[in-house]
Amino acid sequence: MMGRAGLATLSIAAAAMLLALGLAACGGGDDGEGSSTAASTETTAPQSAQGSSGSGSKKKGKGKKQGGEGGQSSGSGGGSSSNASIPHNDSGGGSSQYRVKGGDNSVQNFGDEADESERDQASAAVHGFLDARANQDWNEACSYLATPVKEQLESVAEKSEQFKDKGCGPILEALASQADPKLYRKEAAQASVGSLRIEDERAFVIFRGLEKTVYTIPMVDEDGEWLLGSIAPTPLT
Repeated sequence: MMGRAGLATLSIAAAAMLLALGLAACGGGDDGEGSSTAASTETTAPQSAQGSSGSGSKKKGKGKKQGGEGGQSSGSGGGSSSNASIPHNDSGGGSSQYRVKGGDNSVQNFGDEADESERDQASAAVHGFLDARANQDWNEACSYLATPVKEQLESVAEKSEQFKDKGCGPILEALASQADPKLYRKEAAQASVGSLRIEDERAFVIFRGLEKTVYTIPMVDEDGEWLLGSIAPTPLT
Protein backbone atom coordinates (compact mmCIF):
# COMPACT_ATOMS: atom_id res chain seq x y z
CA MET A 1 0.00 0.00 0.00
CA MET A 2 1.53 3.30 -1.05
CA GLY A 3 -1.02 6.08 -0.51
CA ARG A 4 -0.57 6.96 3.18
CA ALA A 5 -0.55 10.44 4.72
CA GLY A 6 2.91 11.81 5.32
CA LEU A 7 6.28 10.55 4.16
CA ALA A 8 5.98 13.08 1.35
CA THR A 9 9.61 12.85 0.31
CA LEU A 10 10.01 12.52 -3.44
CA SER A 11 11.76 9.52 -4.93
CA ILE A 12 15.17 10.00 -6.46
CA ALA A 13 13.69 9.27 -9.88
CA ALA A 14 11.12 12.03 -9.41
CA ALA A 15 13.80 14.27 -7.96
CA ALA A 16 15.90 13.86 -11.08
CA MET A 17 13.03 15.11 -13.22
CA LEU A 18 12.22 18.07 -10.97
CA LEU A 19 15.80 19.14 -10.44
CA ALA A 20 16.51 18.90 -14.16
CA LEU A 21 13.55 21.22 -14.77
CA GLY A 22 14.59 23.52 -11.93
CA LEU A 23 11.25 23.05 -10.15
CA ALA A 24 12.09 21.36 -6.86
CA ALA A 25 12.90 24.44 -4.79
CA CYS A 26 9.88 26.40 -5.99
CA GLY A 27 7.35 23.70 -5.12
CA GLY A 28 6.86 21.94 -8.44
CA GLY A 29 5.40 18.45 -8.65
CA ASP A 30 2.30 16.84 -7.24
CA ASP A 31 3.62 14.78 -4.33
CA GLY A 32 2.06 16.09 -1.11
CA GLU A 33 0.86 14.80 2.20
CA GLY A 34 -1.19 12.05 0.61
CA SER A 35 1.67 10.29 -1.15
CA SER A 36 4.49 8.05 -0.08
CA THR A 37 7.32 6.96 -2.34
CA ALA A 38 10.50 5.12 -1.47
CA ALA A 39 13.88 6.31 -2.71
CA SER A 40 16.53 3.70 -2.15
CA THR A 41 19.85 2.67 -3.58
CA GLU A 42 18.67 -0.91 -3.47
CA THR A 43 15.39 -2.79 -3.71
CA THR A 44 13.37 -1.78 -0.67
CA ALA A 45 11.34 -4.98 -0.49
CA PRO A 46 14.07 -7.57 -1.09
CA GLN A 47 12.65 -9.97 -3.67
CA SER A 48 15.74 -12.13 -3.35
CA ALA A 49 15.18 -12.42 0.39
CA GLN A 50 11.85 -14.21 0.14
CA GLY A 51 12.06 -17.45 1.98
CA SER A 52 15.44 -16.49 3.45
CA SER A 53 16.72 -19.09 5.86
CA GLY A 54 18.34 -16.44 8.02
CA SER A 55 21.85 -17.76 7.43
CA GLY A 56 23.42 -14.34 6.93
CA SER A 57 25.92 -13.18 9.51
CA LYS A 58 25.29 -10.23 11.81
CA LYS A 59 27.63 -7.26 11.98
CA LYS A 60 27.80 -5.14 15.08
CA GLY A 61 27.39 -1.39 14.83
CA LYS A 62 29.83 0.81 16.77
CA GLY A 63 27.59 3.64 17.88
CA LYS A 64 25.70 6.36 16.07
CA LYS A 65 26.45 9.98 15.32
CA GLN A 66 23.50 11.19 17.41
CA GLY A 67 21.01 9.74 19.84
CA GLY A 68 21.51 7.09 22.45
CA GLU A 69 20.66 3.59 23.45
CA GLY A 70 17.08 2.51 22.98
CA GLY A 71 16.53 4.99 20.18
CA GLN A 72 16.43 7.95 22.59
CA SER A 73 17.61 10.35 19.94
CA SER A 74 16.75 13.79 18.73
CA GLY A 75 17.66 16.00 15.82
CA SER A 76 20.09 18.78 16.55
CA GLY A 77 17.88 21.50 15.08
CA GLY A 78 19.75 24.46 13.70
CA GLY A 79 17.53 24.94 10.65
CA SER A 80 14.20 25.30 12.39
CA SER A 81 12.45 27.59 14.82
CA SER A 82 11.15 24.46 16.58
CA ASN A 83 14.10 22.21 17.35
CA ALA A 84 13.11 20.81 20.74
CA SER A 85 14.07 17.24 21.35
CA ILE A 86 11.56 14.59 20.22
CA PRO A 87 11.00 11.75 22.72
CA HIS A 88 10.95 8.16 21.48
CA ASN A 89 9.74 4.89 22.93
CA ASP A 90 10.59 1.92 20.71
CA SER A 91 8.48 -1.19 21.12
CA GLY A 92 11.05 -3.86 20.23
CA GLY A 93 9.68 -7.38 20.05
CA GLY A 94 11.11 -8.54 16.71
CA SER A 95 9.65 -8.99 13.25
CA SER A 96 7.16 -11.75 14.08
CA GLN A 97 4.63 -9.13 15.19
CA TYR A 98 4.63 -7.68 11.66
CA ARG A 99 4.27 -10.91 9.68
CA VAL A 100 1.07 -11.21 7.66
CA LYS A 101 -0.46 -14.64 7.11
CA GLY A 102 -0.37 -15.37 3.39
CA GLY A 103 1.32 -12.03 2.72
CA ASP A 104 4.68 -11.00 1.31
CA ASN A 105 6.90 -11.27 4.37
CA SER A 106 10.22 -10.91 2.55
CA VAL A 107 11.34 -8.02 4.76
CA GLN A 108 10.04 -9.62 7.95
CA ASN A 109 11.93 -12.83 7.11
CA PHE A 110 15.07 -11.20 5.75
CA GLY A 111 18.32 -12.48 7.28
CA ASP A 112 18.41 -12.74 11.08
CA GLU A 113 16.76 -10.80 13.87
CA ALA A 114 19.29 -8.45 15.46
CA ASP A 115 19.89 -8.41 19.18
CA GLU A 116 18.58 -5.51 21.24
CA SER A 117 21.87 -3.63 21.35
CA GLU A 118 22.33 -3.56 17.61
CA ARG A 119 18.66 -2.77 17.01
CA ASP A 120 19.05 0.21 19.34
CA GLN A 121 22.02 1.44 17.32
CA ALA A 122 20.12 1.25 14.03
CA SER A 123 17.04 2.78 15.68
CA ALA A 124 19.10 5.78 16.78
CA ALA A 125 20.09 6.40 13.14
CA VAL A 126 16.48 6.20 11.96
CA HIS A 127 15.26 8.49 14.73
CA GLY A 128 18.17 10.84 14.14
CA PHE A 129 17.23 11.19 10.47
CA LEU A 130 13.50 11.67 11.13
CA ASP A 131 14.18 14.14 13.95
CA ALA A 132 16.63 16.17 11.87
CA ARG A 133 14.13 16.26 9.02
CA ALA A 134 11.38 17.39 11.42
CA ASN A 135 13.69 20.13 12.72
CA GLN A 136 14.65 21.09 9.15
CA ASP A 137 18.31 20.45 9.92
CA TRP A 138 19.13 19.06 6.49
CA ASN A 139 22.89 18.68 6.89
CA GLU A 140 22.27 16.68 10.06
CA ALA A 141 19.71 14.55 8.22
CA CYS A 142 22.29 13.83 5.52
CA SER A 143 24.72 12.56 8.14
CA TYR A 144 22.47 9.53 8.66
CA LEU A 145 22.36 8.59 4.96
CA ALA A 146 24.61 5.91 3.49
CA THR A 147 27.28 7.14 1.08
CA PRO A 148 25.64 5.67 -2.07
CA VAL A 149 22.39 7.52 -1.27
CA LYS A 150 24.17 10.85 -0.86
CA GLU A 151 26.19 10.24 -4.02
CA GLN A 152 23.03 9.44 -5.97
CA LEU A 153 21.31 12.60 -4.73
CA GLU A 154 24.34 14.69 -5.66
CA SER A 155 24.50 13.01 -9.06
CA VAL A 156 20.89 13.99 -9.65
CA ALA A 157 21.67 17.56 -8.58
CA GLU A 158 24.47 17.80 -11.15
CA LYS A 159 21.72 17.91 -13.80
CA SER A 160 20.42 21.19 -12.37
CA GLU A 161 22.31 24.48 -12.39
CA GLN A 162 20.33 25.47 -9.29
CA PHE A 163 21.65 22.57 -7.20
CA LYS A 164 24.98 21.76 -8.82
CA ASP A 165 27.75 21.49 -6.21
CA LYS A 166 25.30 22.34 -3.42
CA GLY A 167 25.75 19.10 -1.53
CA CYS A 168 23.22 16.79 0.12
CA GLY A 169 21.55 19.19 2.58
CA PRO A 170 20.06 21.71 0.13
CA ILE A 171 18.85 18.85 -2.07
CA LEU A 172 16.98 17.22 0.81
CA GLU A 173 15.51 20.60 1.72
CA ALA A 174 14.21 21.07 -1.81
CA LEU A 175 12.72 17.59 -1.93
CA ALA A 176 10.96 18.21 1.38
CA SER A 177 9.46 21.52 0.28
CA GLN A 178 6.15 19.84 -0.58
CA ALA A 179 5.53 18.56 2.95
CA ASP A 180 4.07 20.18 6.05
CA PRO A 181 6.86 20.47 8.68
CA LYS A 182 4.28 19.72 11.40
CA LEU A 183 3.56 16.40 9.70
CA TYR A 184 7.25 15.54 9.67
CA ARG A 185 7.34 16.20 13.40
CA LYS A 186 4.35 13.91 13.99
CA GLU A 187 6.05 11.21 11.96
CA ALA A 188 9.25 11.55 13.98
CA ALA A 189 7.39 11.45 17.31
CA GLN A 190 5.26 8.42 16.45
CA ALA A 191 7.97 6.24 14.92
CA SER A 192 8.36 3.15 17.12
CA VAL A 193 11.02 0.65 16.03
CA GLY A 194 10.27 -3.00 16.66
CA SER A 195 12.71 -4.95 14.52
CA LEU A 196 16.05 -4.95 12.73
CA ARG A 197 16.63 -7.77 10.24
CA ILE A 198 20.28 -8.24 9.21
CA GLU A 199 22.12 -10.14 6.51
CA ASP A 200 25.81 -9.28 6.20
CA GLU A 201 26.11 -5.53 5.52
CA ARG A 202 22.45 -5.01 4.66
CA ALA A 203 19.51 -4.69 7.01
CA PHE A 204 15.93 -3.49 7.29
CA VAL A 205 14.43 -1.56 10.19
CA ILE A 206 10.71 -2.17 10.72
CA PHE A 207 8.67 0.36 12.67
CA ARG A 208 5.17 1.69 13.26
CA GLY A 209 4.43 5.25 12.24
CA LEU A 210 1.44 7.45 11.53
CA GLU A 211 -1.97 5.74 11.63
CA LYS A 212 -0.15 2.70 13.11
CA THR A 213 1.09 1.90 9.63
CA VAL A 214 4.05 -0.50 9.52
CA TYR A 215 7.03 0.84 7.57
CA THR A 216 10.45 -0.45 6.61
CA ILE A 217 13.61 1.35 5.65
CA PRO A 218 16.81 -0.28 4.32
CA MET A 219 20.04 0.14 6.25
CA VAL A 220 23.66 -0.16 5.14
CA ASP A 221 26.62 -1.03 7.36
CA GLU A 222 29.46 1.42 6.71
CA ASP A 223 32.51 0.70 8.85
CA GLY A 224 30.40 -0.76 11.64
CA GLU A 225 27.80 2.00 11.58
CA TRP A 226 24.23 1.48 10.39
CA LEU A 227 23.14 4.26 8.00
CA LEU A 228 19.94 4.71 6.01
CA GLY A 229 19.84 3.25 2.50
CA SER A 230 16.85 5.38 1.53
CA ILE A 231 15.46 8.89 1.98
CA ALA A 232 11.95 7.61 2.68
CA PRO A 233 10.47 4.57 4.46
CA THR A 234 8.17 2.22 2.55
CA PRO A 235 4.80 1.03 3.96
CA LEU A 236 4.54 -2.71 4.60
CA THR A 237 0.83 -2.55 5.49
